[in-house]
Amino acid sequence: MSRDEGAGLRAMGERDAHACAAAFERALELRTTVRAMLDALAARRPLQADWVAAVNQAMGWGTGASRLVRQGRGWRLAFASTLGEPLRALAPIARSAADLAAQGRAVAVRKCANPRCVLYFRDTSRTRRRRWCSMAVCGNRMKVAAHTRRHGRRRYA
Repeated sequence: MSRDEGAGLRAMGERDAHACAAAFERALELRTTVRAMLDALAARRPLQADWVAAVNQAMGWGTGASRLVRQGRGWRLAFASTLGEPLRALAPIARSAADLAAQGRAVAVRKCANPRCVLYFRDTSRTRRRRWCSMAVCGNRMKVAAHTRRHGRRRYA
């Protein structure tokens, strides 16, 4: 999304707060659907038809076409949505979910091994054995917790 599109969406929030609140509710529904899809992909289960229908609908919210827009003294090609509502901001998210779904079981989607983490990640490691969304955050926490379980807390005088 371009800076101009972001500014347009922010201005839309000031003009039509009700439409933005409704779009937020749809965003929460899309998040639930995408998480269910990611969970199924991580477990190598088939996707449900209603999830696919919800993602297809959300991709339609971003319908539009490429347009020439002025850039300095010249022109550049940019995508212009035909929808004037905040739902268009959800279309790129739906498109990313659709790209993962289209790859099917070949995509290496995993859920973070930290039980307190809600994130999924794409395992692009050489051995395909990555466990955590981030080694610096979840991986470190899990390793510190395992060390503490093994060795207990030591008191230093």
